[in-house]
Amino acid sequence: MIGIIALLFIMGSAFTFSKREGGTKTRYTYYYVLDPSGDPLNEGDYGDELSDPPPLCNGDDEVCWIEAESNGSGGPEISSNASLRAEIADALEDHEDKSHVKLRN
Repeated sequence: MIGIIALLFIMGSAFTFSKREGGTKTRYTYYYVLDPSGDPLNEGDYGDELSDPPPLCNGDDEVCWIEAESNGSGGPEISSNASLRAEIADALEDHEDKSHVKLRN
């Protein structure tokens, strides 16, 4: 019985990790700074992918930078990421930083 439970756990765990071996897609997150007059939901309004987080910005009025997966074209994946879109909206509405969204004035 314990062996079956352990096997189910191991099989389930294989689907929870983002990194896979054998030539399949590996997912990483990057940091993207929003252009000063950019639309925070427009993937093309962010700068280049950064491996390290940029310095924190001061303020709480607009998006400074986000942490997101790449869209494959050097920008953040926003259009198909409902949770990130919601987090951006919540940060702007609440006027406070969120886990993946940092604000500025």
